Amino acid sequence: MSAALLRGYSLLAALATIAHPSPADVVKVREIGLSPGRPGAATFHADLNPGTTFATAVSASGDFLSLVAKETGNWELYRVRNWLLESPSQEELILPGFFSKKDRSNLERLVPYVFLSSDGAYAVCAAHGQWRNSLYSRNRETLRGEDVVSAVNLATFKRVATVRTRDLGLFPVRNIEIDREDYILIGSVKMDGLNGPAWNAFVRLALPSLSPGPLCRYRTVWYSAAEKRSEPAAECQAALGASNRFEEYLRTELEPKPDSNAGRAVCKDNPALFCRLRGEYTDDGRFGVGRWSKTYELMDFDIETRRSLVVFSVAKRSDIGEIRLSAGRSESFQFAYEGGRYYLLVVEDGTLLTVYELRD
Repeated sequence: MSAALLRGYSLLAALATIAHPSPADVVKVREIGLSPGRPGAATFHADLNPGTTFATAVSASGDFLSLVAKETGNWELYRVRNWLLESPSQEELILPGFFSKKDRSNLERLVPYVFLSSDGAYAVCAAHGQWRNSLYSRNRETLRGEDVVSAVNLATFKRVATVRTRDLGLFPVRNIEIDREDYILIGSVKMDGLNGPAWNAFVRLALPSLSPGPLCRYRTVWYSAAEKRSEPAAECQAALGASNRFEEYLRTELEPKPDSNAGRAVCKDNPALFCRLRGEYTDDGRFGVGRWSKTYELMDFDIETRRSLVVFSVAKRSDIGEIRLSAGRSESFQFAYEGGRYYLLVVEDGTLLTVYELRD
């Protein structure tokens, strides 16, 4: 018997233990279609790497937001309020000016984002596109990138501003975040050869106007695997303003965040299936959720036969539920806390929201 088959049997055995009756549980509350009875335009994706076609977020007040990419370039933002009620409040906002099917040629990567300002007043809907100059190009220098960013006033649920980043002087490979001062941070990088220094550039967009600040470019040099130094240009301080020092901003905002799952003692020597997955925890570390799939190999192809979310209770130190996912659909999930209880909001293809209560 092959090692791969043995691993498959052991994972199925671990899943079987989830189904045993237990005071801890994952309870389906309701299912909400975000665009009932209206098919709308086709979802837009990258041809070279279909990836994710939507992004989600949950506001401090509990509102659920889903941004769905559409081929027309008029992307759709859905908002669901009071999702615990039998008749939740639903709204839809069309956001024009995003990437469309005319941008698909050689589109390698498409990443949607939804961010929320710290005061809950604004949602930021964004997307990064990355293209190759030709389908067969393997030279990273041939890449080009562009972003679209829209600000939405959540009080009125209307678009405030939209910008594109084509002319901001950024490098093609990018990441978008919202920083601790509620600026939209667009970072970018270009490698100078395989072992050379990295050139970095970032711009901050003010919220809600999305007006760009000065461009900051700096170089990162590695002296060893564990030692590196960043050399900012003079304009970086102008990009950050008087309230930030470059070194501190680099450490807290620009460098990769540590893995939040690292060092979780609860999974040490723990046979739970979740502990073998790359999962996410609630902010207080009470519950965890990990993605699991079962595949078999057929003529050098991996065929997926089962996809699930495995829910883990830290207090019980064990798996407490499995949520089966639909075949052929992409999914995302968000944790929420309402009325003293934890919930898991699972959305498939950006438009089917299912609410689960987590109990331990």
